[in-house]
Amino acid sequence: MYRDRARELGARVELHFLDLSDDELWQRIEKRNGDLPAGSFQITRVDLAEWMTWFQKPDEAELKTYDNRPLA
Repeated sequence: MYRDRARELGARVELHFLDLSDDELWQRIEKRNGDLPAGSFQITRVDLAEWMTWFQKPDEAELKTYDNRPLA
C-alpha cells in the first residue's frame, strides 16, 4: 500500500478532506469553470452529480490510518 511505503521512506501521510455540501461544491466548480486555463475542461452539474454517486466520505476507521487528525 502506498501509505505504508511512504512511511517506510520517512514521509508523513495526510488526508485533507473538506466535507462540503453539493451546492457549495457546485459554486466552487462554477467559479473554476469561469476561469479555466488552456487545455482544461468544463465540469457540468451532471458530471458532479454522477461523480458524487461514486464518492464515499472517509469514515473514522479510514481517517485513523493517516498521520493527521481533523480538527474537531
